[in-house]
Parts: sequence; structure tokens; C-alpha cells
Amino acid sequence: MRKALHRLHGALAGEKGVDGKAHPVLVPFAEHLDKYLLRPSARCTGGRWTRRRAGLAGCFTYEPPDGVVWAD
Repeated sequence: MRKALHRLHGALAGEKGVDGKAHPVLVPFAEHLDKYLLRPSARCTGGRWTRRRAGLAGCFTYEPPDGVVWAD
């Protein structure tokens, strides 16, 4: 799954619109995935005492931007 998400991110990040510029929706979405899913989910490399904000190394976690509140 991790490999598939990284491939998706890479594909979205390189998308161009019809005008040849960065796609106005897909590229920002790729940036969002990177910042709030891929980076927080990356494995720790700082040793066994490294603390993480959310979850365990090797698990997927989504850390939404400040101010985002999920409704039930």
C-alpha cells in the first residue's frame, strides 16, 4: 500500500493542465497527501526512543491541518 500511495503521489504531483502548467487541483492534492499522510506515516529513523505525534512507525496516519474538525 505504501508503494502505491507514493506512486499515486508522484503521478499527481507531475500532472499538467491543458495550458501546460501545473494542474490546479491535482498538484495541490498531491502536496496535501505528502504533508498530511505520507510524511506523518513515514518510518522513524531516530532510534527506539524517538517519539511520534500519532501512531506507530510503519502505520498510516492522517494528521489534518490545524483547524480541521471531522464531523460524525
